[in-house]
Amino acid sequence: MSSNSNEASANALRQLQNNLDPPFGTSFFKTERIRILNEEKIPVTMIQIKLSEYTITWDVQLYKYAVNGDPHDPNFIENGGQIYVMLVHSGSIQTTVNLPSMKFEFEVAAQKDSSDVSVLYQYPTTGSGMRVDNQANVLSYEIDFGQTFQMLTNAGNETVSFEAKYCESFIRVDSAQRGDKVSSKAMFAITPNSGENDPELGTLPSNTIYQIYGFSLLTNQAISAWPAKYTFTHRMGLMPVDGATFIFAPAKSSTVNINLGF
Repeated sequence: MSSNSNEASANALRQLQNNLDPPFGTSFFKTERIRILNEEKIPVTMIQIKLSEYTITWDVQLYKYAVNGDPHDPNFIENGGQIYVMLVHSGSIQTTVNLPSMKFEFEVAAQKDSSDVSVLYQYPTTGSGMRVDNQANVLSYEIDFGQTFQMLTNAGNETVSFEAKYCESFIRVDSAQRGDKVSSKAMFAITPNSGENDPELGTLPSNTIYQIYGFSLLTNQAISAWPAKYTFTHRMGLMPVDGATFIFAPAKSSTVNINLGF
């Protein structure tokens, strides 16, 4: 399977700065990698007739921090304590046929019993793509997050000021990216053929690979909200055909328990 060579070439030298790991010995921090979907083959059908299929791999690097105190302290919240969870999304989608107005959607949503956990940011945001050299079909995106955390070190006996930072730039060719948050949901999408700055960005070839990029920040002060159950869902946007029938692809979901686990 060949890739979208223009986009692959543009991203070969993409910029990335990842400073989300605090200094060695910092207390109440943990990171882990979670594979949400592993080379999942998803059929695309119309009126129960298979048109094609695409393959998706979706990974999340999860970072957990307790800031402004010891989360096991009964006065953690009263003293300004906070829990942050960052999700760095990656992976790829491989298509065999591109259909007009299709879009690949990703959603991270708190289940009902975890609804107190909120989403602060989803990057890059909708509409943030910038044209490259005035090319209508080439958009540049930036993920630029930075925040200073007051954390504990030396077995919780000392404090350390840690500047968490994540910066990444990437290019979309003949496609665009959306990113939105609604309370306890973080949502982003890759929209081939249909961009933010033009109603139509061009016709994509078959056998295309789309890389997945995205950054989500979750938070909540209530220790009782953890472990939080989050459902990671991928679906392909439905497309009307002749105003009556629809292209369909089944949604795929995976539920992850995000606990303190420090």
